[in-house]
Amino acid sequence: MKIVCLRAYPADIIARQRWMIDISLLNESSEPHQRECRVDRSGRISLLYPIAPASFALPESGKPYCLNVFGALNPLQAYKAVSLTSALNRSSATLGAGSLVVWSYELDGDSDWSRRLQEELEGCLTFVERWAIDSDGRIDDIHSKSFGERKSIFNSDISQNLFNHRSKTTIDEAGYHVGRLRSYAGWYYPELSKELELIQIKLNSTVECISKLRSESLGSVDVTTQEIEPLNIDSVKNRQNGIVCGGCADDGSMHLQRRCDADIHLSSLIELTSGLAYASSQALSGITSVFENPGLIFPHTLLGAATAWRSINGAYQEIFSVLRKVNFPEIVRERLTGERPGQTVSNPTLAPRVVHFSGRHGFGETETAITYPTQALSHCISSNWTLTTVTHEALHSEVRLLLSAIFTFRVQGRILTFSESLLEVAGRYLRKIAPLKGTQAFKKIGELECPQERIAFEILWQGLAFAEAYAKAASRVARRPGETPEQFDPVLPKNPVRFLHRLKTALKVFEEFFVHTLDLEYFYGGDTELFSKSIWSSWSMVPSVASNFDLYLLRTLVVVGGVYSGPFYDRLKLAKRDLKKALGELIKIQPSNDVLKHALNILDIEQGPEKTWIDRLFPESCRFVDLVRRDLVSEDLVSAFNINGDGIKDEDVSLGEFLSVPPNSILGLLRFNKNSELTNGGVRRDRVSELRDSAWLLLAAASSKQNHIYKSEDT
Repeated sequence: MKIVCLRAYPADIIARQRWMIDISLLNESSEPHQRECRVDRSGRISLLYPIAPASFALPESGKPYCLNVFGALNPLQAYKAVSLTSALNRSSATLGAGSLVVWSYELDGDSDWSRRLQEELEGCLTFVERWAIDSDGRIDDIHSKSFGERKSIFNSDISQNLFNHRSKTTIDEAGYHVGRLRSYAGWYYPELSKELELIQIKLNSTVECISKLRSESLGSVDVTTQEIEPLNIDSVKNRQNGIVCGGCADDGSMHLQRRCDADIHLSSLIELTSGLAYASSQALSGITSVFENPGLIFPHTLLGAATAWRSINGAYQEIFSVLRKVNFPEIVRERLTGERPGQTVSNPTLAPRVVHFSGRHGFGETETAITYPTQALSHCISSNWTLTTVTHEALHSEVRLLLSAIFTFRVQGRILTFSESLLEVAGRYLRKIAPLKGTQAFKKIGELECPQERIAFEILWQGLAFAEAYAKAASRVARRPGETPEQFDPVLPKNPVRFLHRLKTALKVFEEFFVHTLDLEYFYGGDTELFSKSIWSSWSMVPSVASNFDLYLLRTLVVVGGVYSGPFYDRLKLAKRDLKKALGELIKIQPSNDVLKHALNILDIEQGPEKTWIDRLFPESCRFVDLVRRDLVSEDLVSAFNINGDGIKDEDVSLGEFLSVPPNSILGLLRFNKNSELTNGGVRRDRVSELRDSAWLLLAAASSKQNHIYKSEDT
């Protein structure tokens, strides 16, 4: 295996007018950062992956040559095309916008292989940039040719009259980044044009909503046209005690409530702006002219990692397109309320997310963004950093909409905001259910005529039971040495806000149970062993897991136990048996993984007369998973994503081969790679092999035929 280290640094550190180029092999025993340390801090670096490593040759030292950088919408197509020319043994793949780099001794750039390559890739190339390098390694000349046109897009519809200068700065920055992305999308990312339009609409609607909430002339906002909001339990904590159920309040409280709502939306706008800044810097790094658009993620600071960014966007878009097509939250809403899509002002659908790599957030999801760890650029071929984790993050968005469809109520002809709805349903629960005890309360819930009330109350009842069990378990069992057990107050708060605050932990944990259950059914075909191996292989890289083993074990056991029937503790025994088997096999693949070993040790501890923390919480947790499996799993989505059905198929492709055929599905490709590692005893790779195979996976994903489907839909 070979990887080439391409470095550029200023010939004159002060003037920085000319660049020096150094190109050399990266040895198996060396690290990219060790080579970077030999370059001035102003230098840049990128890794090149020879397409035909066995025959690849470097340019002779002291001899002038050219580096030709080709931007291609479909990298694998470009590699196939160059393999038909005489330049194959001088060609390399990269993760940058210029995903093909070819060196040559022809200094005029007009060679037979170049002309043939450009003819073969007509309609696929975005740019060609040629660096003429003299015998001392200095760049004498840079010539670039673009095959597209940048369109100027401005956000002229955003009104900023009601904002102070600090808010206006945030709005201007968001508008700049989304406008910049849209300007280049038709040229570099035609498959993302529609998604970027949705982000623009979301930006405009967020600004408009803040404007309305801050406008004193409106008094209170007309929410009869307000869409169902995604679940955000944190928004309730800002409500004042003067706000009563149904959203009614005195003028002072209402004014304060609107200000709180405006601040929540402003916080969302700030988060969206931050995500757009990351996304635009990654998506447009390495575009022509390359030296004017450096990358910010090491070791891709010279040519950038724009093609890798395209691959993670493609994975997200593939999943969201299916979720949006089925629109299961709308189906649930209709089933619970009788509101047909054409009759209701609320039409819950998945809002767009900004996708980007993040060294700080790793794998994550918010109401505005989905993030991937920067480590995935170098290690995504391994199950520890598999990109299929996006299924879990994407389902958080779906689950929030499902919970919003359940908990968003209509009162006196208008749909309440989600925060008002939570207060409304809490007030109803306190009046109708809270005075009853145990089975009486559950029986009363089952007798309710309103389907929406019935399922909402059932979730609240289970949440209270979980919160009580959680507090009691913490008061009896210290989960870590030296930890002081918590004390439980058995008195149920009568105030709706305090009542919901008691449910906060339960609802957040329930969301994770919900997501895992859908993930198991939609993307793992109900295979609990593969599911357990996959999530624990990924979790073993997350620092927070080591300080919270019990909760992560509970999350796994509840979902695995959910596939069984019978008494709860019998299901817990079966779930522990299955998880121990999965962890044991995973440790054989990753023998040095201490996180997996510790998790297995916890499961191996013999249970004494006193129940463990997990034992106490399992029954209440499993009841919620049973509810999800009963009412909130979409058979249409099971079919669409099912690996054995007519949905997205796993891809059987030649792993690591740059001349392989482009896959049909990004998700199928990523899932096949991960499953093959987890089910075939693992693959041992050295540092160079892992870097090369991870780059291939990202480039193959970016070449997916699914991107061409999106492109045809947009055009």
